[in-house]
Amino acid sequence: MSKLIKTAVTILGITISVCADTTWNNNGGDQVWTNAANWTAGIPGPADVVTLSKAISIQPIFSVGMSGTVSNVLIGMAGGNTAGFLMTGGALAVNGTFNINQNNNANHQAKFEMTGGNLTVSQNFRVGMNHNNAEFIMSGGNISVGYFNLGSNATVSISGGTFEIQNNWVMNGTHTAIDLCGGTIVFNNANGGDGTFGDIIQGYIDAGYIVGYGGTEALNVEKNGDVWTITAVPEASSITLFLISSVSIIGLRKKL
Repeated sequence: MSKLIKTAVTILGITISVCADTTWNNNGGDQVWTNAANWTAGIPGPADVVTLSKAISIQPIFSVGMSGTVSNVLIGMAGGNTAGFLMTGGALAVNGTFNINQNNNANHQAKFEMTGGNLTVSQNFRVGMNHNNAEFIMSGGNISVGYFNLGSNATVSISGGTFEIQNNWVMNGTHTAIDLCGGTIVFNNANGGDGTFGDIIQGYIDAGYIVGYGGTEALNVEKNGDVWTITAVPEASSITLFLISSVSIIGLRKKL
């Protein structure tokens, strides 16, 4: 349930409600998102700004069967440690921004990993704000975001699932990298105009900001109306090796 701090001040007949900031502490000891004991102000709701600033060893886990809506998510930890968030299933909606590092604080580190479920971010999905170290790993599930922003020290690895961007996509800095080794990136910008964003995406690929399988394989970019789809071409050498190995095993069994 959302926690609203209701003020006693009435201006022009309107009572003002201020959204709360609820912080993860894992005091319940089970790392379960839906355990109220793991939060400073109970399970977060639509009006809550969620702060995740604990080490990965006690990070929150959002799993199958869970659902929720929050205002914003801020991940980040100072002092040389990394804060984390793991999503393995369920459905989480963020009405504002999802920041993979602590907003407006220097020297923070953060990691978000997704293996399944559905995440919807209405506004910005940011990786590495203020040039902080940030890591985003996706191996399954579906993510839909309004805007996608990557900082100069951001790293992204997508090996499964679908990551969809509805509006703008900005990558900053020569150290920024997206490694696509499975899964799909969909860029849907109906207001972008023909060609403009295709050139931007191709520019990112040419600059080495987006690579396939660590840079060993090609990327495939397809355009259908205002929708751009990016996938990585499968590693032919690995497939060939597998086929050869399979034939050898079958041949060996026949001889025996």
